[in-house]
Amino acid sequence: DEYLIKIQNSYFEFFKQVPDLRIVIIDVNNVDYANNTEDYDLMLDLFKKPYNQGITHVKAKIAD
Repeated sequence: DEYLIKIQNSYFEFFKQVPDLRIVIIDVNNVDYANNTEDYDLMLDLFKKPYNQGITHVKAKIAD
C-alpha cells in the first residue's frame, strides 16, 4: 500500500511539472467497467470528453 502511494505521488509530482499536458485522473471507486456494460460505456464517454490542459480530477458516477 505504501509502495503504491509513493508511485502515485511521484506521478503527481511529474504531472505538475508539465502543465501543457492534459492529465485526467478518474476516480473509479464503485465502478465495474470490466463486468458492467453501463460502467464501461460511462468510461468511454469520459475518455471522449475534451479536457483542459493541466490536471483534471473526475469522479465516475453511475446513474441510479
